[in-house]
Amino acid sequence: MRGLGRLRRAGRRLRGSLARPPRVAAPAAALAAAGCGDVIRLRAAFRPVHDEATLAAIARDPAADCGLSGLAAGLREGRLPVFDHALPPPLLPDWSRVPGGGQWPRMPAGCYDHADFTAHGDVRQLWELGRLQALPTLAAAARLDAAQADATCHVALALLADFRARNPVGFGPHWIAGLESGLRIFSLLWTWQLLPAAQHTEEFTQFLAAALLENGRFTAAHLSEKTVANNHLLGEAAALYCLGCALPSLPESAAWRARGAAILDRELPLQVLGDGVLAEQAVDYHRFVLDFLVQCLLWGRAADDAAATAWRPVAAAMLPPLTALTAPDGQLLAWGDDDTGRVLRLDARPRRDARPLLALGARLLQVDLGPLGAPTPDGEALWLGGPAVAAATPPDGAGPPTRFAEAGWHCARFGEAVGAAGLAGGHLGVKAGPMGRGGAGHGHADALALDLAFGGRPLLVDPGTYLYNGPQRWRDHFRGAAAHSLLRVGRRDPATPLPPPDRFGWERKSRAVLVDSPAPLPGALLDWTAWRRGDRDAAGAPVGVCRRVVLLAPDLLLVVDAAAQESGASASLDLELHWQAAPGLAPIKPAGGQPSARCEATGLVLRELTLGEGGAPRLALYCFVPAALDSEVQIGQEEAPAGWVSPSYGEREPATHWRLAGSGSAPAVCLSLLADPAGRFRGCRLANGDAPGAFRLEIAREGADTRKMDLAAPDPLGGPEAS
Repeated sequence: MRGLGRLRRAGRRLRGSLARPPRVAAPAAALAAAGCGDVIRLRAAFRPVHDEATLAAIARDPAADCGLSGLAAGLREGRLPVFDHALPPPLLPDWSRVPGGGQWPRMPAGCYDHADFTAHGDVRQLWELGRLQALPTLAAAARLDAAQADATCHVALALLADFRARNPVGFGPHWIAGLESGLRIFSLLWTWQLLPAAQHTEEFTQFLAAALLENGRFTAAHLSEKTVANNHLLGEAAALYCLGCALPSLPESAAWRARGAAILDRELPLQVLGDGVLAEQAVDYHRFVLDFLVQCLLWGRAADDAAATAWRPVAAAMLPPLTALTAPDGQLLAWGDDDTGRVLRLDARPRRDARPLLALGARLLQVDLGPLGAPTPDGEALWLGGPAVAAATPPDGAGPPTRFAEAGWHCARFGEAVGAAGLAGGHLGVKAGPMGRGGAGHGHADALALDLAFGGRPLLVDPGTYLYNGPQRWRDHFRGAAAHSLLRVGRRDPATPLPPPDRFGWERKSRAVLVDSPAPLPGALLDWTAWRRGDRDAAGAPVGVCRRVVLLAPDLLLVVDAAAQESGASASLDLELHWQAAPGLAPIKPAGGQPSARCEATGLVLRELTLGEGGAPRLALYCFVPAALDSEVQIGQEEAPAGWVSPSYGEREPATHWRLAGSGSAPAVCLSLLADPAGRFRGCRLANGDAPGAFRLEIAREGADTRKMDLAAPDPLGGPEAS
């Protein structure tokens, strides 16, 4: 059977290589063939989210720009935005050339196979071009600068015409996935919505309408119901629903609207957990799906469709998790896969910045999000919501929850407010839950990893994703345990990925659960204990891993890691304690005044590292670990990747990674103190406690007596069943 499958793929490939691109009909002819060639009727039928008066009011608001004018100026000079950077001129790209390197062959979309995704460059980067998100950027910018409106809209029409001419429907890599045509629908709808009336020529209207018709038909015929029925299917359904609402004069609009709504009604209860977290367990895709729902609410309201209100509770439930996972700098934590996908680009913020969506959502859905929901919407939030939503007052109550037990997302804010947003400068995130729905294709082997910020600066971070379809070692590295801040045992990850060519699924998944520690330390701001199942030692025997996280003060975090074989054997374990720092932090030797630290506990030694920025210390790490664990700082290692963080899809930056590795007798214990050097921490001493396996920790703080606490080593085999 495998041989027959290979023959079929080879035959399909041969036919594809011989195929010639189909003829692309002129927009007017394509519309006439569909029975909707009357431009006046098309314009009159369009149901806008905002009327002209509202759009004029938005354009007059200085807060609407938010970098849009700069993006438009770059586009007029030929620099096409891609993720968080721009391509060099010329403006009109080779739509088959991957920005990160590679060239895709042009053939019918159904003739590609899995080998193409690595042989010709990462298609995700190519798809970013084909989503045509520069079009609504240009349309909005044309409203901000009337003097440049003609030139700006000329660029937009040129991009649309060139894409349509060079990428016939169903031919080429931009038609491999129905989600890509769905995302083009959103770009085209908002271009129609935002384009100044004087620029809405007959030609531009024909191009927009023809492209919407073609992408709508392709999306409807290529729904991901049997392939990737996750965020792909939700995005496709949302696009069909919004297109049906916005442009009812297209022949299939009523059917698209009904089908999209039916899929959303069916899939949302399956794909969103009871605590509001997307079941895929990836923060970026959680935000992506919330983007889709906001679009449905806006276009559904424009069509006066009461059915859209049924999705409001789901959207409202998805806002608090994003709030909790927004770091003090406004960027989302990068848990799980992060391909930086967005529905629109209507400001110049980094793609991982969550504040526009949260500011809009708090008002649109009347959800209390605490300080993140309070700022007046600007940029994209203003263009989407309009002045009426921007002027709305979000609820002011206790703020959102910070722990989402079903998903295993646990976060806390602490310390004094810093920065213009007035957010607490301290932020902690601990990942302890399931890996994701089904094959957990967007999950990482990151159970018990933590992210940490002190003083408004993210310090320990998730490494991100980098690429889906680049060299295998990079995909393995960024989603592997050793790239995260956690304890790894047995020289293997707690989860096993499917073998290549699969880049997403997991053959064996880990699981974890976190609860309030049963005997919290007195005076602690929080005290959590989490257990992980799925680890194996070097011989393949099951191992239990436990992590206790105690916030002793706004500038001091205690982390206790423990591991033991589930068989109860007293053999040694291979241990790796990993700490992944944010880019820009480097090891330094502080000048004078360094807090003193001593280790007097039997079998443990002290390892220290201070990370600084611009010569100033930002994070001090004191790790009491088994004596055999050696210390290694890794920065930007290539062949066996280590010491990297991906700030945006397709990009990676060298970043300090501290690895403490060696053997330890089982059960093994590591204690780590993470301190803000600008805080009041002045020193510590670790000694053996009175009971076997217990420790006495003494901490000196400025202006306070030495604090003494007894710590029992956590039981890695105890705790509630992780599920």
